[in-house]
Amino acid sequence: MLKSKFAIDFQQSIKEREFWLTLAWVELKRSYSGTRLGVFWRPLSATIVGLTLGVVYSIILQQPAGEYVPYVITGLVVWTFISQLIIEGGKIFYANASQIKEVPLSYLSYVYKYLIRNSISLLFSFLPVVIVLTYFGHIFDSRIFQTLFGVFLVSLNGFWVSIILGIATLYLKDLTEFTANFMRLVFFITPVLWTPEMAGAKGAIVVYNPLYYYLDIIRSPLIGHDINTHSYLITSSITVVGIVISYFIYNRSRDKISFLV
Repeated sequence: MLKSKFAIDFQQSIKEREFWLTLAWVELKRSYSGTRLGVFWRPLSATIVGLTLGVVYSIILQQPAGEYVPYVITGLVVWTFISQLIIEGGKIFYANASQIKEVPLSYLSYVYKYLIRNSISLLFSFLPVVIVLTYFGHIFDSRIFQTLFGVFLVSLNGFWVSIILGIATLYLKDLTEFTANFMRLVFFITPVLWTPEMAGAKGAIVVYNPLYYYLDIIRSPLIGHDINTHSYLITSSITVVGIVISYFIYNRSRDKISFLV
């Protein structure tokens, strides 16, 4: 029985794990080269921004700081992770054009590289967040494993998103700028800085925003809240559909990638 191009590349990419694991770490360190804080620079700056926004808006919106600040700071960290997966996913192939043309590696290895890099970045971002949550009296329990599962599920979605957007961008370069601007817009209609309850009856509109559910499966258990069952149901359904679609798109476009980058 003949294997699909996706299956062949998937097996090959697993054998190439030393490449994408090493390169993910090298690229992450390179992005902070020359700075004294290194990989901790972005997490610390994000924490400071989150703290500032949380404190200021808790006063303006008359929200209890002990609940609102952790909500905002974790929301910003998780949103950054999600938006980076989507925006960078569209650049996955043409950003590695020189390597794709010169090095005989599976295209999926580049996808894994960016997933690992962003996951490591998220891990570092969580470190100062843990300190802030502890300061506000948050006690970590077994729900932390739900957060880890949420990170895995979001990363799994990053896999199919990068394949679909990465290939689509090869045909339409303007898609990269469109995606970046689109994510800036969606930020304001996603409950990152606000809760659905704050919006009253209009807050029900979040049910039509799929990114809300991805945000929920990571943030809620992290701040001690229970995850809405619908969040798992919807994110899991989207994940399955997305992987199936990316499977067919990859098989159809795989041989054209090296010519389009």
